[in-house]
Amino acid sequence: MGKTKVIQLSDAQRQELIDGYRSGKSHAFRQCCQMILLKSEKRTSREIARLLGCHKITVNGWVKRFEVEGTEGLKMRPGRGRRAILSAATDLNRVRAAVIRSRQRIGLARTELEAELQKPFSTPTLKRFFEKNHCRFKRIRKRLKKKPPAGVYRLKRELLGEMERLSESGEIDLYYGDEAGVALEPNVPYGWQFGDEEVSMPSEKGTGINCFGLLTRSNKSWMATSEEKIDAAFVVEQLERFSFSLSKLTVVVLDNARIHTGKKMRERIGAWQGRGLFIFYLPTYSPHLNIAETLWRKLKYEGLAAEDYESKAHLQYAVSLALSTFGKSLQIRFSGFKHSSVYL
Repeated sequence: MGKTKVIQLSDAQRQELIDGYRSGKSHAFRQCCQMILLKSEKRTSREIARLLGCHKITVNGWVKRFEVEGTEGLKMRPGRGRRAILSAATDLNRVRAAVIRSRQRIGLARTELEAELQKPFSTPTLKRFFEKNHCRFKRIRKRLKKKPPAGVYRLKRELLGEMERLSESGEIDLYYGDEAGVALEPNVPYGWQFGDEEVSMPSEKGTGINCFGLLTRSNKSWMATSEEKIDAAFVVEQLERFSFSLSKLTVVVLDNARIHTGKKMRERIGAWQGRGLFIFYLPTYSPHLNIAETLWRKLKYEGLAAEDYESKAHLQYAVSLALSTFGKSLQIRFSGFKHSSVYL
């Protein structure tokens, strides 16, 4: 038996190889780093090949490259390996068109593309191509049919962006306000179920619980619930109470619902401004700018369990409990305000 070749590694080389093995971007690079580390432990090429599922000639080839080029030589060079079935340069536009035609049925999109591109590929291959080109599967957003005037939208969005910057720097508090109803007829969520279970949610017609909330991107909040319909008087009462709790200049962002813009609200705005509370109205037809919409979706689809709909009393307690934990045990990771977005 020939003498086993041993690679002598400096501390820096060993650490670089360990980092590459642990967090290298490709499997091939991580495996090559592992080969060199094993070789430095006086293991034979045959033994390393058996451990890693390759041939000893492969091991020896990478060892020689490492001796000449170091860790950089272990990286796959452009043009090596199996060529990608789908190429962004030649196929992206056709893939995009197929997705637009069949957003909810990827199998149908794959069948159309196979016929159009004259090459077979699997659904996982298509999904990987989506991910590499920033296409992801997510909920399709509902939007109102009407759009706000472009000039007004841009101006108000710029103002909102400036207030977001002031809030981020701690100069003001910026709250988003909204109302929502939780009915006894539930929003049915997805949930894990075992084969021997039959999970259901009781449903009945009737009024549920109405909620009013003010919240910030940092999860500070002011919540209130009512069994009665939320009207302008209720909103004014909550903002009145809220105005006495302020510690700095505060802006509340509201939509243009009638209960937010009516006479009762207008009569109190001057007094609130004297206490440091200002109201900012979103552009019309722009619910996507209000982060409070996320809170109500989380409440209905994640915060309430099936048994919470057993009765109105159960539902009222569950809603109040869920809202009271917001900002404490319940945290929402809101994305940052997109200052560079344009009007569409």
